[in-house]
Amino acid sequence: MVIAILVVFLSFGAPNQPGSILIGTLIVAMFLQGDVLIPTAVYLEVFFGGIQNIINVTGDVVTIAIEEKQVWK
Repeated sequence: MVIAILVVFLSFGAPNQPGSILIGTLIVAMFLQGDVLIPTAVYLEVFFGGIQNIINVTGDVVTIAIEEKQVWK
């Protein structure tokens, strides 16, 4: 479970990769030979995928707003 949480937080930097939580968790599950983690990977993507996208889009909007403000000064 700790590894799954780590994958979720590491996935926040990938805004253009939908399913990155699922992919990361599946890679860890296959490495650990833990087939029981596959449903956990799917659940994590379903529950946290939307939140991840909202956070990444918000970060992009803020970055663009800051750059536009600096350009128009």
